[in-house]
Amino acid sequence: MPHSAPSQWVCLANAPDKLECDPVLIQLEHPKTGKPARYLLQNGKVCEVQKIDSEGTHSWFIDNTVQQDGSLFFFTPVDPLFLLIPILEAAREEKSGSEGVFRQLDDVLGETSYRHIAELPGIMEQLKNICDYKVIIDTVQVYRLNNEKVLAWLKRKVEMILDHFSSLPGLSQQILFLDSETLTEEQRQILKRRVIVQTLSDYLNAAWQDRLMSAYNFEEIAKIENAASMSAVDSPADYIKRATPKEVVETKKPKLTQTQKKLAKVNTKGMKTMDSYFKKKP
Repeated sequence: MPHSAPSQWVCLANAPDKLECDPVLIQLEHPKTGKPARYLLQNGKVCEVQKIDSEGTHSWFIDNTVQQDGSLFFFTPVDPLFLLIPILEAAREEKSGSEGVFRQLDDVLGETSYRHIAELPGIMEQLKNICDYKVIIDTVQVYRLNNEKVLAWLKRKVEMILDHFSSLPGLSQQILFLDSETLTEEQRQILKRRVIVQTLSDYLNAAWQDRLMSAYNFEEIAKIENAASMSAVDSPADYIKRATPKEVVETKKPKLTQTQKKLAKVNTKGMKTMDSYFKKKP
């Protein structure tokens, strides 16, 4: 059986109807951690490449070939603006009392892998959702990240995802632990928004995550969750009711001495008990 080339991988992704251009694999800093991460650019979209390593030595059997690398790769679509927020934030050089400077996108991204993001169709128009911008001349535009616009853009994303919440199992399953009958409709919506915010926070650094969380009032939901977790703790009586025989502490009979064991074997039929000698005679 022939072996496949070592540069091949097994991937799970939505196959495009047609390839408008060759896919480009690039390495960028992850917007949350700042650590290197891989992204695939294809047909004007960006996908994060996530790898699940195989435990031990494994391979894939594909048709009549053996794929030596038993890992599995997932391609997850990502809004490219998430990738640009940390770069634009650093580039504006914000100081106390100053909102920072305007910069051309080419100057900000330079000759790094981020230039591929700048080449995505419609990216300049998308930048207006999170940046202030000025047109110097017809062919020159400058941008500066605007915190208020970023927050408004993130909140719009929350509402867009909320409209499709029930059709997204990865999100809807996260609220099943709370009894829906104990929540009002308003509380359910708040709970859903918090789940969405936590999901979006996977692509936000700590500062932006705090800003987004602070834009909502999640304190009431936190109290309800705490109450639910407290009620889920068994009382001693509940524990005893459902405990197995091994879990319940049994009252052990005291061990008998050798003399007591011998006396226990004696036939006492017809003998008077010791108590009978101390009773008052009639």
